Amino acid sequence: MVTRWYRAPEVILNAKKYNEKLDVWSIGCILAEILGKQPLLPGNDYLDQVNKIVNVLGSPTEEQMAFISNESAKKYIRKLKNTKKVPLKSMFTNAKG
Repeated sequence: MVTRWYRAPEVILNAKKYNEKLDVWSIGCILAEILGKQPLLPGNDYLDQVNKIVNVLGSPTEEQMAFISNESAKKYIRKLKNTKKVPLKSMFTNAKG
């Protein structure tokens, strides 16, 4: 997928190594769009995209950021407001399952 809205954090943050989990991320974003009838993470640019991801998944731990080799990217994420993960159940109240 070329659309930024479906890109995994590894791609947005230029990770050196990634695998098939990227496809699972994209599929999850598309499924969320179908369930919610709107894009889950409609970022305006790559920084806005990172902000939207953090606002849904919560602030990452240092361990979770280990894949990021770019120190400027890590520094940016560390400066973001500390947020908690949003329960997906609360985002998709009409989904059955």
